[in-house]
Amino acid sequence: MSDLSSITTSVSLLLNQYLLIVILFIGTFGNAMNLFIFTRPIVRRNPFSIYLLCASISGLIVLYSGCLTRCLLAYNSDPTTRSVFICKIRYFLLSSSSIIFYWSIALAMLDRYFLSCRQQIRRNQSNLKNAYRSTILILILSLINVQSFYCYDIVDLQCTTRNQTCLFYNSIVQAFLYLFIPSLFIIIFGCLIIVNIKKVDRRIVPASNSISHNRHRRTDRQFTRMLLAQVLLLTIFRLPINIRRVQSFITASMSKTETQLTIEAFLDQLLTLLAYISVTLPFYVFVLSGTIFRQILISSIRQIFHLVSWSPSPPQQTQRQLINIRYTST
Repeated sequence: MSDLSSITTSVSLLLNQYLLIVILFIGTFGNAMNLFIFTRPIVRRNPFSIYLLCASISGLIVLYSGCLTRCLLAYNSDPTTRSVFICKIRYFLLSSSSIIFYWSIALAMLDRYFLSCRQQIRRNQSNLKNAYRSTILILILSLINVQSFYCYDIVDLQCTTRNQTCLFYNSIVQAFLYLFIPSLFIIIFGCLIIVNIKKVDRRIVPASNSISHNRHRRTDRQFTRMLLAQVLLLTIFRLPINIRRVQSFITASMSKTETQLTIEAFLDQLLTLLAYISVTLPFYVFVLSGTIFRQILISSIRQIFHLVSWSPSPPQQTQRQLINIRYTST
């Protein structure tokens, strides 16, 4: 048993010392680039970008409230075990930003569904006004984690829940607000989007509108493909830890051996790292899956570094083409 405990402790320490730093660096760069892209004038007129902008901001908060403290813990410098206030605020920021991150993706899927509908009244629901309203509602919803200021405390030199009631409440909130409800949103509207796209493909478009229609449809599908790629990423990396949290709550009252506790603690460590990876990769997934995203990125970088001097036409042409791709949500 001592050998197993020492091995898992050593591996966990190495992961926190080195892998988390890599995750933090890659995630910071990726989310910062998302902020750069989604605040560009040509993009922020689209309500879809508002949700992804919100997800990128909350992703940065997740990384720094989660990864950074774990990195410090690996170097025996965890402030959450020395300051009650830091302990409480850390879990509040981590939990709240996680809710914002999940729900931003879910509402982005809802926005894609509205744009895929044939009925104009539904398509009109995709607009900046509704996007800002939805973002405010997400922020209000995240305040449900204000209980962190009561439930979390330093117990036995660890920042953790103070009693079983708090553990039960946190498990329920995480299970429903992090996993079941957002996932249900994504699954339902993802299926509806696929159905609507198939219906659109069967429609006969008038020749006079075919060019404009095809351009709009390609743009919408690129954004949808970007979102679906991120949803797949979330499913792969976040679903295991959410299932583990539910399982941990169900078996909390059961008697466990020291070996079981050691294995579960190590498993929690690995699944937590996977969860953080899901927050680091959206930018890179967008670059790989979205042609228009790459065009905006390249054009913006060229403008910033004044590279138009050696190739003035392509950047200007790219911007005009992107501007002419009228987002159907505006």
